[in-house]
Amino acid sequence: MNKWLFPVVWVLAVSLCAVAEELPPSSSALLDQVRAKMMTNLSRLPNYTCLQTIARKVRHAPSRRYELVDTIRLEVALVEGKELFAWPGEGKFEDKEISQIVTGGAIGNGTFALHAKSIFQSHSARIKFAGEVMKDNKPRLQWDYDVPQRQSGYILRVGSREAAVGYHGSFWADPGTLDLTRLEVEADEIPPELHLARAADAVDYKRTPIGSQTFLLPQTAELSMIDGGNSESINRTQFSSCRQYMGESVLSFADPAPDASTPASAAKSIELPAGLLLEASLDTPIASGSSAVGDPVTAVLRKALRKHGVEIAPKGTLLHGRITLLRHQNIDRGSYAVGLHFFELEFPGAKGSLHAILDRIVSVAGLIAWPGNNRMGTNLRMNSPFPQAQPDVPGSVFFVRGETFKLARGLPMFWRTQPSSEEK
Repeated sequence: MNKWLFPVVWVLAVSLCAVAEELPPSSSALLDQVRAKMMTNLSRLPNYTCLQTIARKVRHAPSRRYELVDTIRLEVALVEGKELFAWPGEGKFEDKEISQIVTGGAIGNGTFALHAKSIFQSHSARIKFAGEVMKDNKPRLQWDYDVPQRQSGYILRVGSREAAVGYHGSFWADPGTLDLTRLEVEADEIPPELHLARAADAVDYKRTPIGSQTFLLPQTAELSMIDGGNSESINRTQFSSCRQYMGESVLSFADPAPDASTPASAAKSIELPAGLLLEASLDTPIASGSSAVGDPVTAVLRKALRKHGVEIAPKGTLLHGRITLLRHQNIDRGSYAVGLHFFELEFPGAKGSLHAILDRIVSVAGLIAWPGNNRMGTNLRMNSPFPQAQPDVPGSVFFVRGETFKLARGLPMFWRTQPSSEEK
């Protein structure tokens, strides 16, 4: 397994109201105005959600170049002061840690709102004015700050190990508007048992419309981690498509109550028996460089699904799924591990849960193999090992050779139904 594949989750526990070191009156007044603007912005923020696209890169020595490992897309929501996450189009946000949604690799939270809350709404940040500087070729006002470990709510987690650490950093504001433009955070005195040499985060802010108003929101972020072996992981995040959370999605904290208002004409629910072979064609192209983990995918049944001569689902039935893995591998000239999970089928008047594993894919140039069924493509011998362990993801994983690839619309694939979790 690559050394970079360690889950790291950042959690910022927020206290109330900030203090600053004693400053000259002019700089103190500037800080008061920046803080007041940020606190007003934070207090006025409606519940909202954005699309979060994370490009994860790694290099195994400072002299080597960064390599793109994968790209992940998530919906992130700020609801009642909490960061919540969901896959795009999933329709619900769950109150769980991001590492429980994105398995494997370096991942973190806090960039969406918690970093700013911890600095501008906490007692613990000691802030010092650093003057007017040029930042990215623009004049900016800079402040440096630090939070000692005894007052920190900053938790680093590596696997099952965790520790509260102090942190320090800087933030910058536009001298004309006094809007926050950038916030940097770096962990201090990381305990040796975490096997983590450095952990740092940076967030860039910009005015963004939400409904009829504009708010100061994160636009980009960069999370950087160096492990004890000097391997560095960088996550570069972009936020887009921000909108007010109006309750169109479901916040999942408990099992929902039955809806007594469900109309009589609602689609009937169907159950698929195990052992059926679904002959389908991919309806959503998948390509390196443009597709991402979390993207919805659709396939279409190429022929009706029958058992003992009885039609269960007609030709043209839609299979709804998601990309669960899209990771660059270093095998020979390079290849990709691709994970697909189809979890629902739908046709007019009916829908149902789908439990299936990949049986085979037909005529894919560069296809290698997938674990679990011993079916092989033309580019891998039977005894060829899978040199890189894959995270445990839903669905089936297969491998495509090449530095780039595209699975085109219409690609034939076969899936075999499995017992549901209740039947196992």
